[in-house]
Amino acid sequence: MRVWRLTRQRHASTAFEGIGSERVGGRWSPRGLRVVYTSESIALCVLELLVHMEARQMHSSHVVIGVDIPDDVPGEEVATNILPKNWESHPAPTELQASGRDWVERRQTAILKVPSAVVPYEYNYILNPAHPDFRRLQIRSPQRFRFDTRLWKMG
Repeated sequence: MRVWRLTRQRHASTAFEGIGSERVGGRWSPRGLRVVYTSESIALCVLELLVHMEARQMHSSHVVIGVDIPDDVPGEEVATNILPKNWESHPAPTELQASGRDWVERRQTAILKVPSAVVPYEYNYILNPAHPDFRRLQIRSPQRFRFDTRLWKMG
């Protein structure tokens, strides 16, 4: 399986250390926890980033990085039927961050499949860089990515 990460060019060398999530947290991770957010497609990466960006940030240099996950690397999945009814809301319910923290602290798997709040029926994959299996993932070379300016006509 291949997952994707979209980030600014200047962060490419540290894109898989979890520094961003440690600094600001995320839907599935509280501040102070190092995890790496990836998506099942480049298109989902774009949408997940767009909901947090301002138009002026679109012009900075970005890269997309593929990550190949071997079939024998186990992962976990968050079942949507057990999530709180408002799990897709913004800001996210704190239970989601608690769930992510629990997953990291249990250290049973390096990958957590979570539903996207931005695109229903699609998934993001959270990676735990501190898990021993993380070393088995093949991180590909960054490729230049350019946002199509027509994306900003909505606003």
